[in-house]
Amino acid sequence: MAPYNLRLYRMSPENTQEAEPPTPALNSVGSGPPEILIEPEESVGAKVFYIVKEIVITLLLFLVLRNLVVQARFIPSASMHPGLLEGDRLLVEVVSKHFASVKQGDILVFYRPGEPKPTLKEMILSSFGIHDDHAMIKRVIGLPGDIVEVIPNEGVKVNGQMLKENYTAEVASQPYGPKQVPAGHLLMMGDNRNQSSDGRIWGFLPLENIIGKATIRFYPFDRIGMIR
Repeated sequence: MAPYNLRLYRMSPENTQEAEPPTPALNSVGSGPPEILIEPEESVGAKVFYIVKEIVITLLLFLVLRNLVVQARFIPSASMHPGLLEGDRLLVEVVSKHFASVKQGDILVFYRPGEPKPTLKEMILSSFGIHDDHAMIKRVIGLPGDIVEVIPNEGVKVNGQMLKENYTAEVASQPYGPKQVPAGHLLMMGDNRNQSSDGRIWGFLPLENIIGKATIRFYPFDRIGMIR
């Protein structure tokens, strides 16, 4: 019997790694066709739920933006001539009233004092143009503590100083005051002084009745711009 011929081999580092088992061929002998995963088709109910959810989210975002950020309003009368005309469409921002002070000359949209404010349902309907909340738009003339007087055919005095008003259609023909604006209130007037139902008639505006400040006219297109 021949003796065994033994040889010793030194293993190199690369030979110490285990070889990965070979990947079987997809169509090797004895193997079936590759498995194809088919996702189940979405049900009609799930599709309807998804559409309804998207509509609800869109409407909620619209209502939040409309009532808490910016509103679209239109001018219904001639009380703000010559700067704002009937049918003008405005953007009214409703955020700054919570942290910024009102200034003399600001044009505000508000609910007339003494009249009930719209309910939540009426506010939602007005968002879609279905309900008229009877909001008004006028210019701030008197701030809390100011003494305001209208001198017929001359102009308006605030704290003894005549206002420089280059935005009015004409000078008021009827006297007013002198009256002091109470704390927490404003005196509002229309720029078309002789064709405006404003604070000279229905009194001072409580600050809590303010909706927002008119900022931009977006229609008609040939008069787009900031409101001053």
